[in-house]
Amino acid sequence: MQRSRLLNWQAARIGRSCTFARAFTLVELLVVIAIIGILVSLLLPAVQSAREAARRGQCANNLKQIGLAMQGYQLAYGHFPDAFTVNWWDRTKCLSGDCRGVGWSVYILPYLEDESLKAIYDFTVQNGSGNYLLQPVPVKKVLNQARVSIYLCPSVTVWNEYYEDHGDRCYRRDYYACNGGKTTWGEEETGTVLVGNAGPVYHDGVMYANSSTPVARITDGTSHTFIVGESIHPQLGGAGPGYPDPNVGGPSIWWFSGSALLMNVRGGGPLTPNRNIFYERACRSTHSPINADLMPVATSDDNVLPYGSQHPGGAQFVYADGHVEFVTDGIDFDLYQALSTRDDDDGLER
Repeated sequence: MQRSRLLNWQAARIGRSCTFARAFTLVELLVVIAIIGILVSLLLPAVQSAREAARRGQCANNLKQIGLAMQGYQLAYGHFPDAFTVNWWDRTKCLSGDCRGVGWSVYILPYLEDESLKAIYDFTVQNGSGNYLLQPVPVKKVLNQARVSIYLCPSVTVWNEYYEDHGDRCYRRDYYACNGGKTTWGEEETGTVLVGNAGPVYHDGVMYANSSTPVARITDGTSHTFIVGESIHPQLGGAGPGYPDPNVGGPSIWWFSGSALLMNVRGGGPLTPNRNIFYERACRSTHSPINADLMPVATSDDNVLPYGSQHPGGAQFVYADGHVEFVTDGIDFDLYQALSTRDDDDGLER
């Protein structure tokens, strides 16, 4: 009997406790929601930062693969590839503005395990200089539609990976050879800054038109000399719907290279190829700071478009020894230009 009364008393007590239990008030609910919102807002930048770190890592890996391909090429041929190879003396094309050659991004394909793409490229057109404008239509179609992922930085969102042209997907390239940027071609000998229709013509880097630079010529040190870097600045002659709008511009198609004109006459002598060279589809220089804004882009800016990226604070470069570094856009400008030269005796090798 006593035990039964005790159980009844406990049951009654539990019932009274349940009766007085209460839910969250509206204020408390709003406070909880606010706390959750704050936590999400704190977490989101961290997630975005982690994603960008992963994309930047993939971009660095792309450049590393390009650097290794460059090393493979120079071991096979005894020199780094030309930024582009052009037949200076083909007057039928160079006088009309169609003196164009095959670029570095095609030359290194076998070392990126894309031998098949290089195999279809016709190197015989225009007396063996491989003019990209003169490639047979079936070849152009295959090259346009080939997505070479190593040439695409995953952080770039300023334009799509490709644009449509006559039913073809034309894929872009986000990496460009470095042709220097401190001293123009012949400036040390003549004292005159060489400027053509497209702006200053720099040949103090490793890769420029018909360069074929061996390691022995990189006396500043291979670990202190750029060969390729990333650039996202629109080009006046770039691909896509922005061509040739100076307020829009576009990227380069991945397999396109530079061009030249035979228009420089010295003292009434023969035509020479050392002034009107258009580098924008193959190269960049350190004439302009990293992430500089040259919009709207003029024809005279073609050779001085900057390196840059959508990675916060700078851009990534691969050096002549194959290593990759992130270079901040706050780098000392003299140092930045020194890193682009091959034999300027700037002391960086020490």
